[in-house]
Amino acid sequence: MTAAWRPVEVAAAPADPRLRVGRAVRKKFTGSGWFDGSVTSIADGSFEVRWSDGDETSYPFKAATKMLDAAEGTAVAPVAAAVAAPVVE
Repeated sequence: MTAAWRPVEVAAAPADPRLRVGRAVRKKFTGSGWFDGSVTSIADGSFEVRWSDGDETSYPFKAATKMLDAAEGTAVAPVAAAVAAPVVE
């Protein structure tokens, strides 16, 4: 008797190679400001973060790059609207 063929499930790899357990992340929450956290687990296309206030949240892999960049200080800040200053002669 032979075993039935079954496809092997392969776990999705994080899109950002920097994503790993223990890695620092940072996120801006609307109305609450910036929070620092660290990755506590990675599995099944998502990762868990424990924030500095003790909350834990799960995010999909696609959210990692923005949070990792913010923690490293490499996030691109929004450009403020330029206001022309009056010319004084």
